[in-house]
Amino acid sequence: MSIEAKFFPAEIPPYLAAHGGVRALTPDEEGVLYLYGEELRSYIVQAWPVDTGTSQDAFSFYTSADPAQGFGIVVENPMFYAEYVHRAGTAPEPPLWRTLLPEAWATVKGPMLKALFAEIDATEAQRALLASRKGASRREVSRQLSRRADPFEALRRRIAGLL
Repeated sequence: MSIEAKFFPAEIPPYLAAHGGVRALTPDEEGVLYLYGEELRSYIVQAWPVDTGTSQDAFSFYTSADPAQGFGIVVENPMFYAEYVHRAGTAPEPPLWRTLLPEAWATVKGPMLKALFAEIDATEAQRALLASRKGASRREVSRQLSRRADPFEALRRRIAGLL
């Protein structure tokens, strides 16, 4: 058995819909999910029992930024026994991951949505500016927005300003 937990906030599609329609996230917007996926994984790894170091190190995540699959973060741990890990001296039910992962998500969700919505607003402002300057179609503007050189550096600065 392994662990797979999906954290797909219901607030994202309506926010995108209010900005002209649900669409795939831009690389900068997906970068926000990625940065907070790192935060989520870090929280889990720090709280996971150290004597199960192999399962602790096996936690990973990926982001989903496509409207067909949903918007969010998926946390995985492929270790066959990870699903049964519990703290020493505590009952094996519920397993640690069933309480720890939602706890980690609760700490990350609010700041992540704030940063993501700020990035969506910035994208839409830039989209409107590019469209007005060039008279470009929505698709052409989207292509241009997805060609940014280093989205993570800009995101880190923008997120730091929100905290």
